[in-house]
Amino acid sequence: MRKILNLSLVFILSIVVVGLGFANVEAAATTDVTINLHIHQIDGDYTDTGSGAWDGVHWNNWDFEYDVPHATVTQSTDDFGKFISIVYTADQINLVANEIQFKPTRNINADESVNYLAPGNGEVFANVEALKDGSATTLDLYYVEGAEEFVLGEDGLGLLFVVYVDPEVAADTSVYDEWEMWTWENGTDGTADLLEFDQDLSIKSGIYKIEGRLGVIKVDDDATADTGFKFRLGDWVESSAEYTFDNTDIRGSEAAIIHIEKGVAPAYADGATFMTTVAVNYELLAGNKFIEGTVISSPTTIEVSMLMPTNPGGFDISRFTLLDNLGVEIPIASTVTDTMSELGTYTSDVTCGVGEYKYILYVTSDLDHSKLGVVGDLQGWNPGAAITSTKDDSEGNAVFEYCTTSTSGEYKVLFDSDDNGFTWGDTQITVDNQQFDFLGENTSIYYIDASAPTVGSFTSDFTPGVGEKTVVIYFETTE
Repeated sequence: MRKILNLSLVFILSIVVVGLGFANVEAAATTDVTINLHIHQIDGDYTDTGSGAWDGVHWNNWDFEYDVPHATVTQSTDDFGKFISIVYTADQINLVANEIQFKPTRNINADESVNYLAPGNGEVFANVEALKDGSATTLDLYYVEGAEEFVLGEDGLGLLFVVYVDPEVAADTSVYDEWEMWTWENGTDGTADLLEFDQDLSIKSGIYKIEGRLGVIKVDDDATADTGFKFRLGDWVESSAEYTFDNTDIRGSEAAIIHIEKGVAPAYADGATFMTTVAVNYELLAGNKFIEGTVISSPTTIEVSMLMPTNPGGFDISRFTLLDNLGVEIPIASTVTDTMSELGTYTSDVTCGVGEYKYILYVTSDLDHSKLGVVGDLQGWNPGAAITSTKDDSEGNAVFEYCTTSTSGEYKVLFDSDDNGFTWGDTQITVDNQQFDFLGENTSIYYIDASAPTVGSFTSDFTPGVGEKTVVIYFETTE
């Protein structure tokens, strides 16, 4: 009888195992789901701040005016910053990709790439599988300007974001690597003691990218005292002042942000003041430092590399002083930059008025110079009013001259490949934005090498379908 019972048990277990195999159905959302996008901009100016979004089905074109019935979107601002709430129905979310690509952007305009808040191409990815498989109905995604990724909100925990910048940082982007952040008084399940302090920030300020770090402190709802924190180098080799934050409003939920400059206490009252002060200190303390590699290349020549704006017009002799080992000043006969050696002479045909600055750009290019145009802050990012070149220099560079009242900004160079006037559909010779800054000078000189590879003609045997466009890619196959 015992043997019969054992056989029966084995048989039953086999049926259960097989049954589980047939029941392996992929989980999916069955109700509306929400993505709450929280964007913090350091300067606090959220005029026209938004985000690009590609979810694998739809590109929102930066305005979040999704095609009905793709998704429902509402926008506002709160204490943290810009708030964008995106609601998908179950059917809609089940169609999108597992990761949604966002591009948080300030001052959205016709040239969307100009004002990315994230480094590089501005992309920040969010995994939404929890919404698609039904294990969650809401995702709170927090983004701080300059970061490379989102911070995910957690139920029952508030978040305190700490932006930390050392304005003395010049070319050394690893300066924060040995620093740690300590915190206390954050409740039972809040962050205790040492926290992860490894998320890099790269904040744009004029022509500079100021490196920083982001710390995220979790605050439980049972916290009873102000959050405290400080920074240390290694095993307390060096430590900062202690900082405190009244966490009453974020215990167990919500988020807040605080801005810290190394060596300055208390924290700044607002991000705009913080950014203005840090930018000035960065330029004063780091902008004119020599980079390693100074060489005495001959009895009368010294070669130095400097972290300075790319403006050859700013390398005036009066800006440099050379002293010997006894402190005696050595007269400087001339200064020459590598960039200037690429430039030739030309006859100017532009005269600027009172209060205007002259912007000069040299471009080396094999393309038709008459089809090159400059667009940017110089003329309102309007490709229809692109600045064109009216002459070449003696080295064959296209020369662009323009009078402006803008003392700094960004620009791009376009090529009118279809010969029908400049538009944002034209080829962008400079994929990334270029910076200009007069830095107190009346003239600002820049140089771009945009030489294009030579390609031949061919007869296409491909016909695109309705609504499709053809992309032609040429490969250099010598290697």
